[in-house]
Amino acid sequence: MERLLNDLNEQHSRIRMQLAKLEALPSADDWEKRELEFAKLKDVLLPHLSAEEKILFPHLVSDPSDRWQINYYLEQHALIWKSSSELSERSKQAQNWGAGMRVMDTIIQNHLDSEQEQYPHMLTIIDEKNLEKVYQRFLQEEIRFRKELQNRKTMPW
Repeated sequence: MERLLNDLNEQHSRIRMQLAKLEALPSADDWEKRELEFAKLKDVLLPHLSAEEKILFPHLVSDPSDRWQINYYLEQHALIWKSSSELSERSKQAQNWGAGMRVMDTIIQNHLDSEQEQYPHMLTIIDEKNLEKVYQRFLQEEIRFRKELQNRKTMPW
């Protein structure tokens, strides 16, 4: 459990660092830097979301008392995917890009705080024998998703 928990927390730290770099670029004049830092954010954030949705969360819905929490996280994920897509399509020079990024930042920060609080409990739900398999599949899904992103000529987000 420790390896998976440490990896999840490390990913959350990297996401927070990228969000801070974007927050430091409030001016539309920094649009080229915004473009670069936003791409870096998506590179760490989107594979993480995909792996949680496809690998981790399905193992956690078996407990009815935790099902509502997973549904809550999935709703937050949907908002993050939508915000990421909209900001990807919007010009980084647009004045409203920074406002949209701030909204996305708030959603992500809230989501990360909630998950980090719940991860230790959630990971106890997964059978100890299966935890290493889940961790390996989680890592494989992130790699698969990154490759998929690299192979796309145009990305929907």
